Amino acid sequence: MSDRSSKRRLWWVKMMWVWCIVILYVSLLLTLMVDVENIVGTGPALLGLGLGMFGLSLHIRFAWGWMMGASHVLLCILIAIWISYGQVSPHEATEPVAIITMLYSAGATIFSWFGLRWRLPPQSPWLCRGCDYMLFGLDRSGNCPECGMGYEIADNVKEPSEKALTTFSQQR
Repeated sequence: MSDRSSKRRLWWVKMMWVWCIVILYVSLLLTLMVDVENIVGTGPALLGLGLGMFGLSLHIRFAWGWMMGASHVLLCILIAIWISYGQVSPHEATEPVAIITMLYSAGATIFSWFGLRWRLPPQSPWLCRGCDYMLFGLDRSGNCPECGMGYEIADNVKEPSEKALTTFSQQR
């Protein structure tokens, strides 16, 4: 996967994240101010965005994003189970759901501060983009022996020193 597509996926995850927070606060304000039963509309929207965040974040190894996506999905599922098995109508559930949403939104906002500041880690030209296999000692172009993904290391990229290789292998 190229750096460009990873950056684009990270951008989409962050946009979905922002929209999830917006949906949470809009549903909270509607519930508190107008007493609108908005669970029917905001629940599926939050569930869909959470699933999208979860899938894309897993693909680019963005732990903050998949944890937040999973928590959105879990919140929607738990509220749906509570309403259906507790035999509570959406009208009766507005106040408890408003309290749950308020607490969840506060936690999600604090969590978002750290997650949205996350950047993709720099990719070394000596690592396979598919499986992080160390390509040092191989030809400058070819296929990764571990996963078979093609790679090409530019001629102007210097070979890493022995010290860098030892440090790198200890960090992994």
